[in-house]
Amino acid sequence: VRPIMAGVRYTVPMGRWSLAPSMVGGVAINGLEVAETGDVERLSVGVANSMAWRAALSLWYEASRRTALHASVGRVFTRPRFTVVEDGLLRDRRANADATILLVGVAYKVF
Repeated sequence: VRPIMAGVRYTVPMGRWSLAPSMVGGVAINGLEVAETGDVERLSVGVANSMAWRAALSLWYEASRRTALHASVGRVFTRPRFTVVEDGLLRDRRANADATILLVGVAYKVF
């Protein structure tokens, strides 16, 4: 699952702190590798692209004039459609491919 998304973010400054909720959405380019050996029953043989969206909340702390600390938590939601072999027939099934994102970092201002 490789999402390509665009969206909005609003930053609320509070002195050295700032809080930034965001919402993005777009298309998830999905891929699948099929095993060469194993049981054929319930074998996934294809996957379609799907819509994806993410809600996140970021917290920034300006430690100095040039450095800032950053923490963010978010959740990506997507439901790709898989083609599977069941009882010798090809059937479409949806899968839950949601993911939680946790990001912690340091930013340095060059200019």
